[in-house]
Parts: sequence; structure tokens; C-alpha cells
Amino acid sequence: MPSSTITNNNPSTAFKSDAVFKYLDAALRSLTEDDKSKLLSKISGVFQFTIKNNQGKTQAYMLDLKKGGSVTVVKSAELASSSLNESFSPDVVLYICDGDIVDLVKGRLNGQRAFMLGKLKIKGRMDLAIKLDAVFRQLVGRSNKL
Repeated sequence: MPSSTITNNNPSTAFKSDAVFKYLDAALRSLTEDDKSKLLSKISGVFQFTIKNNQGKTQAYMLDLKKGGSVTVVKSAELASSSLNESFSPDVVLYICDGDIVDLVKGRLNGQRAFMLGKLKIKGRMDLAIKLDAVFRQLVGRSNKL
């Protein structure tokens, strides 16, 4: 499935990235156990994407590529929760605008270029953040769910 099929089927959703992360979660679930195991051992990291939309609202998504191989949506009210940080403890936190993460996952925006342009801010393990472009390329197109 081409990356252009990633769309937000719920226009009332305040975040375009909701559809993208649902797509990534479905793609992870569609991997064979062997492929998923290889991906998790190759990446071995938990990513927190903190997304800000045009209305100034913030939402986070946790991409677990260390243990489970899943995506979890974190609402803005839960972001400051210490129990959240203990349960996920991200290795890297990425700050990016809603539209830019869509472009990043679709391959229209390169992660290193986004960082150099100031569209992407990174806190934590830079070596893991660099691997994201390859992860997105591997996962986009594997899911028939969106």
C-alpha cells in the first residue's frame, strides 16, 4: 500500500497524526513474529512523539520498539503524569508539529532535514532518532487497515 494512503478518516479529530499512528500500530501488528523480533532487537528503543496541532493543543504518542512493538496515544492531560513516565520511560522524546509528523512518516520530510530546519526537536538518544526514517520506510505500506 503506498504511503499516500495514510489519511485522517475522522476530520473532527484535532490531530492529523492520529491516523498516522493508528497506521503505524496496524503495520506493527501485521508483522510476522520473526520480523517484529528483528525490528525490536535492531531498534531497541521507546520513542515519545510530542505533537502540537494548529490549535495549540498537545498530544503524545509512544512508539514502543523495545518490548512490545506497539503505539499508545497519550492525551495532553496525561503528559505530566509521573506514572506515565515510569511505565513508558522513553529513550528519546521528539517534539514536532502535527503536519510535519505526517510528512515525516510519509517520507516527504527527512528526519535529519527536519531537525536542521528546526521542525523537529529531540531530547534523549539521538542515535535512536536517526533510525526513525528507516523504521517509517519499513512500516509504511505493510498495513491494509487504513
